[in-house]
Amino acid sequence: MSYYTRYWGTALLSLSLWLVAEQTFATEATKTKRPTLTIGYHEQAIIHYDEILKVIDRAFELAEIDLELRALPGERLIKYAAAGIIDGDLTRVPSATKGYPTLIPIDIPLLSTNLWVWVSNKQQCPARVANLPDYRPVDVLGFQFYKLVGQTSRVGVVQVSTPVGGLKMVQSGRADYIILPQNVMARMQTNEGMSFTRCFEVPLLVLKMHTYIHLKHAELLPRLEAGMRQAIQENGLIEW
Repeated sequence: MSYYTRYWGTALLSLSLWLVAEQTFATEATKTKRPTLTIGYHEQAIIHYDEILKVIDRAFELAEIDLELRALPGERLIKYAAAGIIDGDLTRVPSATKGYPTLIPIDIPLLSTNLWVWVSNKQQCPARVANLPDYRPVDVLGFQFYKLVGQTSRVGVVQVSTPVGGLKMVQSGRADYIILPQNVMARMQTNEGMSFTRCFEVPLLVLKMHTYIHLKHAELLPRLEAGMRQAIQENGLIEW
């Protein structure tokens, strides 16, 4: 065997081994790369409470998926999530996703929220829940449950863009009541220096809220549901 034959044989063997090593490295890198999902949340929903972040971060970590959160206005948020511009919506009630077939829920709810009726402390509560259709509620744009309540009103609604704006409408007498969770109202009263009275012995609505992801990520759903289930077991279902 000539020198040149041995030289080129060795060179080709070395090149082949290098290519195999590179391909193996690339394959392993692809296998170990964690997917990243950008999940939107309503910029007025005050979802950055520690207890929500603790559970959602833990669920995604258990699923071995990186999480990025992005604040958006409510109507734009659900449309972006449904179109796949972002990868999902952090907290939605199932009724809010009707008409958006590309959004699929993580089957384990992230949040249970009790929505109470609140009036200004200068006003009296309605005598009974059955009387509410004769009172004008606040409708905060981008929140499905406000629309549900507004649809029952016989005297119209007062639309606002933020919950704080809704509180101001009730305090001024332009609206008769607003629905909010107990702890959200407590924080807002402290922050805004307003005072409100809670009506009735039970909440008007009790809603379970889920995280939704775009259909293009359906293969990740079993991992996310397993992660959410364990995160809820460790921390408990968040209740507002």
